[in-house]
Amino acid sequence: MNIIGAVLSTTGCYVVASIFDVFMLSRITKVRFDFKRILVKPILGSIVMGIAALGVYYGLYHFVPSNTLCTLVAIVLAMVVYGVIMLIIGGIQEEDLQSIPMGGRLIRLSKKMHLM
Repeated sequence: MNIIGAVLSTTGCYVVASIFDVFMLSRITKVRFDFKRILVKPILGSIVMGIAALGVYYGLYHFVPSNTLCTLVAIVLAMVVYGVIMLIIGGIQEEDLQSIPMGGRLIRLSKKMHLM
């Protein structure tokens, strides 16, 4: 499998270690984790973000054949798409935004745009 095998084995190792860590943490602390909120929603947001980033990159590359420019624009728009998707599906909640700088402004903007 060459280099792909190294990538897959490393990723698999971290996945297994993470599963053991979460299992033991919940067992020792008696805290139940909301896996839908901490795992499923971010994965869904990441998938949508990845599709948006690829679409923006390849769509823009047809008009401006500059790898650097297309990559930068795709990254910025992917960040915005991820944030909006996470607000829509409830992956980011008002309490989360209150804990960051300028969170109040983001909350007002999100409510004004009916994302929250």
